[in-house]
Amino acid sequence: MNENEYQKELISLSDKKYQAFSQKLAGSDLRLLGIRIPLLVSLIKKESKDEELLTSKLDPSLSLEMTLSYLGISLLRMDSFQEQMKFLTDNLYLAKSWICTDCLGKFIKKSTLKDYQPFFNLLLRKKDTWSKRFAFVYASTYLKDRRVLSLLKKIKPTTDYYVLMSQAWFIANLGVYYPSNIYEFLSQSSISSYLKKKAIQKLLESYRISQGDKDRYRLLRNQI
Repeated sequence: MNENEYQKELISLSDKKYQAFSQKLAGSDLRLLGIRIPLLVSLIKKESKDEELLTSKLDPSLSLEMTLSYLGISLLRMDSFQEQMKFLTDNLYLAKSWICTDCLGKFIKKSTLKDYQPFFNLLLRKKDTWSKRFAFVYASTYLKDRRVLSLLKKIKPTTDYYVLMSQAWFIANLGVYYPSNIYEFLSQSSISSYLKKKAIQKLLESYRISQGDKDRYRLLRNQI
């Protein structure tokens, strides 16, 4: 399959109703074809094995789905986690939407927090939204490693909505595994009141948070 055939395959999987629903939610100026994520991920994994399909010929500017295809196929063809992370630190600015950043984990090799942390730090130093968002989104891969709590220190003030929301999700995900630590963090941290309230909102929406903890968070929210 060549790049033109791949583009035709993407278009064949598009769903107009899903496209209309998703376009505004995507938060991107790029065209959205409207392909449901499981179908798109399946296609990317399948075609990553086709040596005739050259990533150098895929144009990320054509659509969000092509962007994710370029990033996903490239990642799947790499031999190591380190190679994948180096590629992402150089190319995440292309993502252009949370849809891309939040799906990339499906194509990344397993690793440890120790492996990831240098790249996490590097991604946070990038200027673009999508590198910073990915840094926090992918950090939730390591929730079972208690040392992941140290990444809370890397949360910096931002007015970038998509970065801020990734920070809120990260805090809320940590709350599932480390409820006492996260309650203390939200009580005492100097992060913005807006971020605290967003994180608490996500904690309250989670079915993995106990009712008792939710009651504590409601009281805390009223004090912020």
